[in-house]
Amino acid sequence: MITGRIIRESYGKKKQQHTFTTELENGELKLIKGRNLYRNGVWRKEWEDEDAREVVLEEKHERGKLARAAREERFMEKLENFYFS
Repeated sequence: MITGRIIRESYGKKKQQHTFTTELENGELKLIKGRNLYRNGVWRKEWEDEDAREVVLEEKHERGKLARAAREERFMEKLENFYFS
């Protein structure tokens, strides 16, 4: 089991891969893809203010939604160029 604190996260533009920068207990920074993190199981500590967590979580979901929409738009553009070029 590894213990760390997520200090940064992002979605990749091309494939919407969720990536986390995690600070381990020894101070080392580790970059890990969400699919690998989730596969191994994740347990989180409660925040002192769980309402603040809801705000952050909603913002994360909104970024994911925008990233998926942008990917769909790029896909449709590629498809149109393929068929109508």
